[in-house]
Amino acid sequence: MPNMPKIDLDQLKTHLSAEDYALVAGIVNTHTGCLRASKPTLPRKKFYKADPAVARFPGDGDYDYADDAGRQAGMTAYVWRFVAFMISPIAQHQCMPCMAFCDLPGRDPDARRLLEKRLDALADAVVDTVKMSDWHGVTRWAQVYGLTGTPQYTAEGAVIYR
Repeated sequence: MPNMPKIDLDQLKTHLSAEDYALVAGIVNTHTGCLRASKPTLPRKKFYKADPAVARFPGDGDYDYADDAGRQAGMTAYVWRFVAFMISPIAQHQCMPCMAFCDLPGRDPDARRLLEKRLDALADAVVDTVKMSDWHGVTRWAQVYGLTGTPQYTAEGAVIYR
């Protein structure tokens, strides 16, 4: 397995709130100080039935975590997914994190969007502490879009950046 990039927790500790730092600490391997190689484990979500007065159909409801520890774990998993997308050398981590929002807590869509924006900014702050040479996912997607690399042309005329 490739070596995961090192995250500078000391630098983050001075700039983040205690709550945000706890989320970031959950994505770091405690032995090496590097990004975890896998997403933190999450508890199962519980189904909450909608109020019958506002239900759109029978059985309407939402899933959410049962306690605060589950909510914290969901936010940590979200941050890990976006950080792994940008810096992990593992190819599977560099796929678009389209469904990462499913790990977030809450049943109100507007509140979840605000939480996503906050956690996206937190993931960016974490990535900023990593050396640019370790931004493996960013480099790979920059090559896909032709922003870096040397263009090579196939026999059919397609451009490939390497």
